[in-house]
Amino acid sequence: MLPAALLVAAAPLQAGEIVPPKIIQTVTARFPVSQENSTNRTGEAVVLVSITAEGKLGDLLVAGYSHPDFATEAVNVLRQWRFEPAQLDGQPVSVRLTLQFDFQTTMRVINLPARDSLAALARLPAGAAGRNLVADARNLDAALALLESPAPQHPRAAAPTPEGRVTLDFFVDETGRARLPVVVESTHQAYTDAAVQALAAWRFSIPTSQSRPVIVRTQQTFLFSAPTDPVAE
Repeated sequence: MLPAALLVAAAPLQAGEIVPPKIIQTVTARFPVSQENSTNRTGEAVVLVSITAEGKLGDLLVAGYSHPDFATEAVNVLRQWRFEPAQLDGQPVSVRLTLQFDFQTTMRVINLPARDSLAALARLPAGAAGRNLVADARNLDAALALLESPAPQHPRAAAPTPEGRVTLDFFVDETGRARLPVVVESTHQAYTDAAVQALAAWRFSIPTSQSRPVIVRTQQTFLFSAPTDPVAE
């Protein structure tokens, strides 16, 4: 799980400007050998990643691909990469990014702004091997249901006020787990820590679209009040 401290999105969500992380490519992604003799002369894979404040890969989710072999190669090299962490107001922070791998004669990696992520997935080939794994919540077969939701613990003495509010933006993966959370708003870091730790234990119904498991993006707001335990909104 990502450290709860200093979780932010790649786009600025609070005062100050975020300096994006720098990719240090220790291993070069190569065109998959399995595809060299196929009709595929190019390929793509889109991967959602979190980069910790220490410059390490915190978590990743494959969001789409033109063929599974391209996604496998992207994940294999990503697990071996190292990064210079992003910075916010001069301090290292954890961020969530969308990386697009373009496999051609030479391989390119593009860090996509959040607003361009879905557009990149929409451009992936719609053939039998290609898949866009991220679905719009409006296109799910059934509304996402919360199955297990342990309440976060109130930080009490660590918080400057007895009441707090935290909104997290995250993805629910094909197994119903909450992944890659970032903070949209927070009253105080102590409340953020409590909310992120609780979310890691939550379980949702498996999101499906056209009867196939998918990944869906959603948000959750946590309200804290003293002396009772917080409740999810």
